[in-house]
This record gives sequence, C-alpha cells and structure tokens, in this order.
Amino acid sequence: MFENRYLKAVLILLILPLLLTAQNTNSPYSRYGFGVQEYSTLGKTRGMGGVSVGIREKNMINPSNPASYSALDTMTMLFDFGMTGSLSTFREASVGQTNPNGGLDYVAMKIPLKSWWGLAVGINQFSKVGYSYSFENTLSNDEEYVESYYGTGGLTSLFIGTSVALWKNLGLGVNYKYYSGMITQTSATSFTDADYLSQTVTEYWYLNGSSFDVGLQYQQPIGKRNKLILGATFSEKMPLNNTLYTVSIASDTITTTSESVFEMPRTIGLGASWIYDDRLTLALDYQQQNWADVNFHGVTDSLSNNRRISFGAEYLPSFITNSYYKAVKYRFGGYYSDSYISNDLGNLKTVGLTFGVGLPLRKQRSALNLSFEVGKVLPPQSSMVQETYYKLSLDITFNEAWFFKRKL
Repeated sequence: MFENRYLKAVLILLILPLLLTAQNTNSPYSRYGFGVQEYSTLGKTRGMGGVSVGIREKNMINPSNPASYSALDTMTMLFDFGMTGSLSTFREASVGQTNPNGGLDYVAMKIPLKSWWGLAVGINQFSKVGYSYSFENTLSNDEEYVESYYGTGGLTSLFIGTSVALWKNLGLGVNYKYYSGMITQTSATSFTDADYLSQTVTEYWYLNGSSFDVGLQYQQPIGKRNKLILGATFSEKMPLNNTLYTVSIASDTITTTSESVFEMPRTIGLGASWIYDDRLTLALDYQQQNWADVNFHGVTDSLSNNRRISFGAEYLPSFITNSYYKAVKYRFGGYYSDSYISNDLGNLKTVGLTFGVGLPLRKQRSALNLSFEVGKVLPPQSSMVQETYYKLSLDITFNEAWFFKRKL
C-alpha cells in the first residue's frame, strides 16, 4: 500500500512542474533582472507575511530553512501543493489597467527517514517575467513610429534537502537547489510609412545552475508553555550556465548565439519565533540578498541589494473543542522589501499585508490553508508606474498515516 502511494506522489511531483510554467505576471517591472522575484514560502507561512527562517513544525514543509525538515512525525508523510489567483492594477498618470493572473505555485513533499532525520523534495518558482507595453514616438522629420516591449518566462527552483536533529534542540540542514528556465525579451520598432524599415529583436535566455543552502534552528523551552526558536540560513554566490539566442528580423532574419555572465547572489537569513502553549506563534524574519555584487548579463552594477523584513502571527483558540471555528488557525502578517530592481533614481520597494486561516478537515490530519495578500510596489518617483496587487492563495497539505501496517 505504501509503495503504491509513494509512487503516485513521485509521479505527481514530476508532472505538476509542467503546470508551473502556466503562471505568469503582468508587471512592467518584470522586464528587469530575472523578473519579479518570488519567495519560497509554503502553506501556512503565506498568511503570516512569509516568515519562515525561525518556523519549525512537524506538520509543514519549510524549504526556506532546510533545518526544519528534522521536525517531523515518523508515522506520516506530507504532500503539499499551492496555487494562487491574483489581480494587479497599474496606473501611470491618468491611464490605468487591471490584469488577472494565477496558476500553480509549488509542489513538495517531506519524508521521515528516522525520528531525527527528514528529507524534503519539491519545486517552486524563483522569478516570473510577463510584460507588454508600447509607446508612440516621432522622428525629427515628424515621422511617427511605435516602440513595443514584451517578455515572458522566468526561473523555477527544484530543491532536495535533508536535516538531522541533534540533542533534540538543534537542527542542521542543507538544500540542493537546481535553477532552470527560459526568459524571452522582445523589442520592436514599427513605422506606418513603408519607406522606413521596421525591426524586431528577440533574445532567448536559457539559464540553469545549482546552489546549496545551509540552515540551522535552535529550540529553547522556557518554562512549561513557552518555546523560543532561533534560525539562520546561508547560501553562497553562484554562476548560472547560459546560452543566449538573438533573433533580429528586419529586411532579413539573423540569428546569433552567444554566452554572457549571470550569477545568483549570496543570501543570508535570520529568524526567530516565540510559541506559547502551542497555540500562539509570533515570528520575525530578516533576509538579505547581495545582488549588487553579482554579474548580470556581464554587468556588476545593474542590480541592487535586496533586504526583506517580515513578521507574522498565528492563533489557535483551542485544541479540544466542539466548535469548528475554535479549531481554525487564524493568521496575520506583513512585510517590507527593497527590490533588487533599480535604476538611476533608486530601487523599487514593496510593502504588503497578509491574512490567512488554517482549516482542518474533519476526521483527518490534512488541512486547507487560505491566505489573502495585498501589496503595493513603491517606485522611487511618483511619476513612474504605480502597481497594487491582490492575491488569494489556496494550499492543501495532505498529512496521511502512510507508515502504519494494516492488520486483518
């Protein structure tokens, strides 16, 4: 019985990544860098502002800190996937636009190997590219033309990680991550007058590379009901393999192949959570990515360091109750981030609030997690495009007793 379920889970894990490419973004700011960056928060933490470095729980998968994999139930295997529907509004001067989007975000599972040793594997999105805009311009001789820009794609991250628990209070873990994806960038100039030559240039970036994340978590009981968890993560700067194809269409079609230098940044994360009576959790995270030090398309000064502060809370009214509403977990959080996307005027900033609930399924250990997020991109100048987004996420965690032997 276990072998059949395990095989099905692995097959789903391999097939569902194909659906990840269906999700995109509509942000004009995704034209820069690798696109709009996603954060690898799963399940309940999406309703808690994305806090994760100091979160250690046996009934969830937390790839943001691989040390968390050693918090587990040896009799169950976790299978988790999440999806998001979003609505983004854009405004520049008196012009506005609204775009819906959505799709699958991630799929992951966690497997207990020993009471002190856990393994996790999954795939999620690292960045998304999706934009399309144009504007009219005029030459010195009053000839009008249209410049258009559009792009698609992004990077996904496949991770496999393991963690061991030492002396019950200390967890050490490591993730191996493999990044891959294709980003397409197109610029076009078109004239209404046939005497002028229109041109379209499309770049196809095929990128892939691997990295290691290391993490630790220390858990300190305080009295009978309180518990403090401290966490830290680190990953080193690493290069990306790449092949670039440029297709130029004018009077003729010319295709060229080249390579450039792309790197992923050194990343440091610190987090802490305080738990009271296993019913109230308060958490705080800080993460820094040193994008200013990396090569991007052979240039080292085109991106900016990214710093993100997030906080979150979860409250469970009661463990034992006849009221379903008292068995629901209520969540709240927020975040502030300096984006790695920058220009001569400064870099973008993002601020957001999250709300969520954890809905237990009757007579089961599995759960539904619903979260709502509202955020705003803050450009360095008010004359730039103003972006506000709304996201509704659904995460399903299957927590089944797959390791029991059935008796006749």
